[in-house]
Amino acid sequence: MTILANVSVYAFPEVVLVSSIPVFSIIVRYNLIESGLMRKHWANIWSVLVPWVVAIPFYTGNILCCVVLCCVVLCCVVWCGVVLRLTQSTMCRREWTE
Repeated sequence: MTILANVSVYAFPEVVLVSSIPVFSIIVRYNLIESGLMRKHWANIWSVLVPWVVAIPFYTGNILCCVVLCCVVLCCVVWCGVVLRLTQSTMCRREWTE
């Protein structure tokens, strides 16, 4: 089970993330053409080529891990700020009503 677990842990990001890029490309290409924003040639470049060029560096090192960590930290900071603000406003309302 340990070997299967290790293989699964390392294979999961590649399988999930790499398989989602073609679906993303099809949807973006269709939207760019249908909205009239770009012609077919430029829509292909922006929807197929650019996502792969951007995605490759994320798979070649710890960049993806750093981006995920930064997003988690940012979400935690925002969430703590929201909770703190709600707590302060609740406490202020109690003080005003007393």
